[in-house]
Amino acid sequence: SVLGASITEIMRRYRILSVEDSVTGDSELLVRRNNKWERTTIGCLVDSLIEKYGYWYNLTEHEILGNPDDVEVLAMDKTGKVKVTRVTKFIRHKVNKPLFRIRTRTGREITVTGDHSLFDLNNEGKISEVKASELATGSYIATPRILNIDGVEVERINLLDYLDKFERAYLYGGNIKLFMRRHYHEIIQLCKDHGYSNRSVWGGWFRKGIIPVKILSDLRALGSNLNLIEGAFIKVGHNSKGLPIKLEISDDLLTFIGLWLGDGCYDKKSVIVSSTTSEEREITYNLARNLGLIVKEHSDGWSIMINSCTFRSILREVFGLKGNAYTKRVPGWIFALSNRQIKYVLTGLFSADGCIAKGEIMLTLSSLKMLKDVQTLLLRFGIIHRIRKFKKRDKTYNSSISSNKSIRQFLKIGVLQKYKQDKLLRLANKVSTHDVTDIIPLDMGTKRILPKLITNFNRNDYVARRNNIGRQKL
Repeated sequence: SVLGASITEIMRRYRILSVEDSVTGDSELLVRRNNKWERTTIGCLVDSLIEKYGYWYNLTEHEILGNPDDVEVLAMDKTGKVKVTRVTKFIRHKVNKPLFRIRTRTGREITVTGDHSLFDLNNEGKISEVKASELATGSYIATPRILNIDGVEVERINLLDYLDKFERAYLYGGNIKLFMRRHYHEIIQLCKDHGYSNRSVWGGWFRKGIIPVKILSDLRALGSNLNLIEGAFIKVGHNSKGLPIKLEISDDLLTFIGLWLGDGCYDKKSVIVSSTTSEEREITYNLARNLGLIVKEHSDGWSIMINSCTFRSILREVFGLKGNAYTKRVPGWIFALSNRQIKYVLTGLFSADGCIAKGEIMLTLSSLKMLKDVQTLLLRFGIIHRIRKFKKRDKTYNSSISSNKSIRQFLKIGVLQKYKQDKLLRLANKVSTHDVTDIIPLDMGTKRILPKLITNFNRNDYVARRNNIGRQKL
């Protein structure tokens, strides 16, 4: 053939690649960029890079781009170890092929073309590629049992970086008066541009040392350095209590975020959490006390609420705590935090909606996407979390942590309530005799020689009855 005749002329350091196997654009993944972990989709990632930099070239309708942002992902090396690896190229293309949705027993899903490679074990017990089209119900594929990654500890956030998230908000206190005097003429002109023609209005702002965030946003656009503002507070509306522009990301705040993800909502001026135990309520009261806010009892008799338009706006618009029971997600910025901080979010969530059952830790939610977020976060602690099928009766998804090893790892996360802590400790102290959460799908020939290699190997269970062998057993 022409290709065969020509290939001898190609220098040895080059390879010919056929790019046909694909994943769909809505496939989610974790990437590290600028030393920060992000949750995104492959479609959003590639589209944003091509929009920003363009593509290098278009080869048979495949738009190919390098990696100018030094994006890193988790990838498996030749030894089977999952490591953080720099992406070499990004490729975007359309396909006209059948798509296969692969779903594992733990509820993880991915949609790929039939020629996309996944991984299993061959007859020699080594990791090998397997095409999606070759899989059937009951096939085994390799998935990570732990994500050995950690994020960055965030002590506080500067709300001046999020001024575009606020409406009808004002800054006051600290050195705001000094800042306003230094920018007197610019502020006067911007007030007129925004329709504040009444001198008594902006004159009062200078006397009291208060300035709308939309004026500050314009000042920033004109080149003013807002980082010179120190010790100020931000408030939404005229009567709301202000909060520091440098807001501490405390352990209580992270735990409260977990409680809200489990059982939280808003009304017009308040943040509401359904808390029936003293331990949950203590978190809310401590947080409110440190922020100078007031906690009130809700009329339903079991919920409590922090009455603050400012706090509500920060949670919803800055922290991204949005949606209802069916649409909530763990906000993307949580994935960039340190594992120590993520632990508090998970503690709050499992305290709100988790249950310590007889043989497993359960979490029941109506939002499948949030359960998948939790599943990914738990992998950072080496915890395998299984998502079960949708229950039509109450429109929820059950999920569980059932392996003894994962339950013991969950002790590092824990729950707030004393009665749940006691149940969790008893569950973790149980001795597991047969763990099939993390299995090694060995062929029968290999199983028959294991009694010679493993003491107390139960031949009846694993050979005669053909049960699968857990990694812990091996």
